Amino acid sequence: MFDFASARSSFAQQLALRCNGKVSVAQLKQLFIPYRDGKCPVHIHYRNDDASCQLRLDQTWQVTLHDDLLRDLRGLLQAENVKVVY
Repeated sequence: MFDFASARSSFAQQLALRCNGKVSVAQLKQLFIPYRDGKCPVHIHYRNDDASCQLRLDQTWQVTLHDDLLRDLRGLLQAENVKVVY
């Protein structure tokens, strides 16, 4: 039997984030550091006034989908820009 956090971490295929030019790499890095070396890949769709791109972070930046990480990401990026894909 899984609790919700364990099930989320076990069955998630990716953490999908949408970022604009207002969020820095340093801010995201600080949020990810405590949850690194997990099993969930991180995909970022980044857009600013000049361009957009899709990034898939290296395997060393896969995360554990802890409630605190998701809460902090939603606070930084807004909830609609943070999706757990199953």
